[in-house]
Amino acid sequence: MTINQKKNLVTDKEINLSNPTVIIPYKFQWEVYQHHKNDDEEETDPLNWENICDKINFITYEMSTPDAFIQFINDPSYEVQIDCIWITEEFLSIMGDINEYIKKFPSSITSLMVPWVGCEFLNLKLLNEKNIKVCNIGPHAANYVCEVAIHLVLSCFRMTSFWEHCFKYVDVGEIKECKKYIGSKQQSTHGKNDWPTKIDPKNELVIPTRWDTSYGVGGYDTKLFESPTNKSVLILGFGSIGQAIGSKLKTLFNMEVNYYKRSGPISKSQLGYAATYWDSLDNKETWYSSHLIILCLPSNESTTNLINKKTLQMCRDGVRIINVGRGACIDEDALLEGLSNGKIASCGLDVYKDETTLVRKDLIQRWDVTALPHIGSTSLQEIKEQTEITLKNIESFFIKGEGGLYPIN
Repeated sequence: MTINQKKNLVTDKEINLSNPTVIIPYKFQWEVYQHHKNDDEEETDPLNWENICDKINFITYEMSTPDAFIQFINDPSYEVQIDCIWITEEFLSIMGDINEYIKKFPSSITSLMVPWVGCEFLNLKLLNEKNIKVCNIGPHAANYVCEVAIHLVLSCFRMTSFWEHCFKYVDVGEIKECKKYIGSKQQSTHGKNDWPTKIDPKNELVIPTRWDTSYGVGGYDTKLFESPTNKSVLILGFGSIGQAIGSKLKTLFNMEVNYYKRSGPISKSQLGYAATYWDSLDNKETWYSSHLIILCLPSNESTTNLINKKTLQMCRDGVRIINVGRGACIDEDALLEGLSNGKIASCGLDVYKDETTLVRKDLIQRWDVTALPHIGSTSLQEIKEQTEITLKNIESFFIKGEGGLYPIN
């Protein structure tokens, strides 16, 4: 089906040539929440697509090659003028760097709608030069990313990824054998991802392992099986996601919340819970204050390799590190060194240095690392919410003339 067939490909309504037109690219995955089946297996339209399609044309575009896409958006024979592109993850993975296409966008395109938060992949200077506005979904991913962060917190303190792997693949189904890793004094080889040893009956059972002083794994004094309750956390990046994580950690685990926010402190009345603001990342006390560090930062010049040898030296021994922001914020070589020498007890990662290539195995296959494939907001509920907010951005931009609910440039 092509534009010339004059059908709105989302609802199959007739296209109105005087309406603004939004292109939704796809290939193998449809990333937009459209219809829902109720308990009676009847399709419903919870986001009211039928109504907005009276005012906006939504055209789906099946991606093939970069040249074909450039030709498509610039083809003067099409009867419909393209005003907006709904960015999808699949577009970025299949078509590559979107900035190369922006250079060749027709003047009719006035906006890009990004149905998530991070927009570091966009050249905002170029977009401003072409007078193209960008809207994202603002704070509406915070709760979903927060859920994954809480999972990583539990995994880092209780070492649940280690236990699960052990129980499923190493000592399969053997509960007693799994428990023999607790308190082993034999350390894994530094710099290698060796599996931890169990207690040695010839030595360690003659002098019983003291769980009160050695309730850990791999021979490290710092890699302990601990509860996160009553611990302290330093949250770097205290926007909507960081604040949501702080609230959950306070409520669930009575954690002492510390935070760094470049724009300054937030009042307790606005935040809704007590938290300590630190004004400098050059201060050792900022880093040493907490058992856990959570990164919720964007990728920019000031955050690149923020976790490095120097900052890790300022942390307490056995610190645990979680990253749900951007992978560029961590020097992965320094992270690996810290994990190997015990400075870092464990870490939980949902983002990585370069996600366009194979993520390094020597990091994600470590037993003291919980590694997820960037699923912070990957849930059906988030797909629905990000679609709803993107539709509201489109309505605000094209119908109400407000410039979008969450413009970023």
